[in-house]
Amino acid sequence: MMNMKQGPLDALSNIATRKEGSIIMNCICRIEELLDDEIYLLEQGNFHDLDHNNLRKSHLLSEFSRLTCSYFDNSDQIHTQLAVCRSKATRNYEALGNYLRALEELNYMILDHLRSEESAGTYSRSVAMKSSGC
Repeated sequence: MMNMKQGPLDALSNIATRKEGSIIMNCICRIEELLDDEIYLLEQGNFHDLDHNNLRKSHLLSEFSRLTCSYFDNSDQIHTQLAVCRSKATRNYEALGNYLRALEELNYMILDHLRSEESAGTYSRSVAMKSSGC
């Protein structure tokens, strides 16, 4: 194999590649932190900030997509970090699923209660509509 000196353009290309790799790593770490925050909120039953987290998650995933479209690296470090991020995304998905199932169950309980009250004659839909401002 020939021993060739690296020219200035090659050196600049390597620097740019390392910089892009670290930008992608930074983005992955920010996604992980966001997923950790959201999992914590869901596990603690604090659902007030979920809309804000979803917006942040959407922006970060869009940024990640944009970055990776222009850069691809077979770096073991990036692949390892992506595996960690994927694991956190799976936990986040499960926590969101639990939250949605709980909301669905609550919805059915409320509907069942309203139906039973209505059939017992103690609940009037027109009175409820007036009192709620509808």
